[in-house]
Amino acid sequence: VTVRKDIMTFEDARAVANGIKRGEQQIINLNDTDAGIRQKVVDFLCGVNYAEDGTWEEIGTNIYMIAPMNAFIEVAPATPHSNSVRN
Repeated sequence: VTVRKDIMTFEDARAVANGIKRGEQQIINLNDTDAGIRQKVVDFLCGVNYAEDGTWEEIGTNIYMIAPMNAFIEVAPATPHSNSVRN
């Protein structure tokens, strides 16, 4: 199960933490989160993830995937960008 969250408050971060504790993969977007709250959320969720022996991956700027230890995560190789050709 993947739960996507836009984190606006620390209460939202607690909901994510509860999902992690239930073994649910979380994808969180912190782009619209206040910078002060953003760091607090990252620190808090890193601690929860560590306690649950999970996996933490930054998949974009301020976008993170947090997966429980029993989740299978496959990382595909990067796709080469095609070069555009002008005629």
